[in-house]
Amino acid sequence: MSDDANPYATPSVAIENPKKATYSNGYYGGIGRLAYFGYTFLAALIYQVAIFGLVGLTGGGEGAVLLFLPLLLIYLGALMFIVAQRMINCGYSPWWCIGIIVPLVNILVGARALCCPEGYADHKKLDTPGKVLIGLFLGLFALVVLFAVLASVG
Repeated sequence: MSDDANPYATPSVAIENPKKATYSNGYYGGIGRLAYFGYTFLAALIYQVAIFGLVGLTGGGEGAVLLFLPLLLIYLGALMFIVAQRMINCGYSPWWCIGIIVPLVNILVGARALCCPEGYADHKKLDTPGKVLIGLFLGLFALVVLFAVLASVG
């Protein structure tokens, strides 16, 4: 029986281009957690510098308001691209990037993008860095809720 006749046999053909490999070849693609964190930080930094520069050049008048929306759309597009690449790496559909603009869903998408290891959608197991990150994420979220409740009471 040859390898071609057995559908369960290990493929004997080498991957010619690993960037075009699929999950069945053991490659998810996209970007990892550290790259996600770095790219989102860089995008936010560039966006903030652009906003401060815009306010400085226009004096905060009507010109700043007219240019604010295109900058916001560019930032949102960059962020959606970064999240889409991270969702691919986690094994989810890149369409989950739309969830970052939906209230409450953005918390789920952000937590998955930040904490899930490569291929999480298939194996459903968090590694140690993922567990630490989700603990920090949930702890900070609980603090925000606590402070919001305390602010509304007092």
